[in-house]
Amino acid sequence: MSKVIYSGPMSPRRTVRRWFGWVVCDSLRGLWHIRRTLVVVTAVYAFVLLLLLPFVCTNLPYCKLYRNRIGDFSNALNYNSIRTKNAENFIQTLDPAKTKALYEQHEDTCCPRFAIGVITTKRGSSGAKDKPMYLTQVMARLHEVLTANDAIPKTALFMCNVDPYHKTHKEFQALTTLFPYRIKYIRSSFIFEAKHEKEKLDYMFCLREALDFQPKYVILVEDDALPHLDFYQVLEHVLRTKLETTIKAGELVENDEEWLWLKLNFPDNLSFFERNWYFAIEWVALSLFVSGSFTLALHIVYQCRLIRKDVEENRGYHGSWLYLVFAFSFLLVFACLVILERPYFTYLRVIPNIFIALDRERLVVLQQCCFLQNKLLT
Repeated sequence: MSKVIYSGPMSPRRTVRRWFGWVVCDSLRGLWHIRRTLVVVTAVYAFVLLLLLPFVCTNLPYCKLYRNRIGDFSNALNYNSIRTKNAENFIQTLDPAKTKALYEQHEDTCCPRFAIGVITTKRGSSGAKDKPMYLTQVMARLHEVLTANDAIPKTALFMCNVDPYHKTHKEFQALTTLFPYRIKYIRSSFIFEAKHEKEKLDYMFCLREALDFQPKYVILVEDDALPHLDFYQVLEHVLRTKLETTIKAGELVENDEEWLWLKLNFPDNLSFFERNWYFAIEWVALSLFVSGSFTLALHIVYQCRLIRKDVEENRGYHGSWLYLVFAFSFLLVFACLVILERPYFTYLRVIPNIFIALDRERLVVLQQCCFLQNKLLT
């Protein structure tokens, strides 16, 4: 007896029953995957936010989780004493007559490329045993930087004393045997002005004194701003790529803009993500970039695994899973950026060996990234 196979459409009841079975199975499988995903996400969040970041942020003062504030002052004193000792040892190796003659040559010659004036005043109370010795550190570092870059012949360096009672500035008096200097209040004829008014007049005086050298550029540095060792290289890069030339189509061309001044430092208390709407956009963009890159890498790895194992199932679920990965990774990166704060990420943009290459005559820009200008001075 032959067997008849029905190949027509299924009854509505049978269709609903099969559809409901598929929905229940897919839902249970989806719930299992979602639960497993939530467990993994929770574990990653707990490890990063509760264990890793508190450990990393222990000694990072700009982080939200920084708690070592009790030892800040003592640590600062220790670091300053180490820098002071190194600067004094370096100063002792210099020949006063030869060193001062190197810089005094600009008194008789014309038009150096730079005139660097270090604005100084007496710091610390007169009865204090330990002086901060900021001026000694700055002058020693500037001389070291200029010597290392063979920049002394084209740089006029001098100290600009704006202390109303300049004779009480013992640190300045000790350094006058090594470096040229200018004094604003020679006869202590000081009129007590408002703080900001005096600061403005002091800057004007030092600026005029620097212009007497007829330089191309004048740089005014406060005596508590310690330059980095690559100060001169970064300064040249900023001037050549921001003022003298600009980058168009990947090439350096002459800059038609006229510049009057360029501020080389940025206040630390204003450099956080939430202090500026532009920084907030940078905050979100960095989170999107990192989370997007991570999701793309995960997608490529998963696709290679499917091809290798010839697995064709769960492709639809895989796409929705990637959306979840992107969302969770975005929130995690966003939270990490909030905690770590912007100053530590901007240092990624100032690695000189990556962004510029030095040749004998000029700086050749390899990428149009930029040097953060507050790297010039600590």
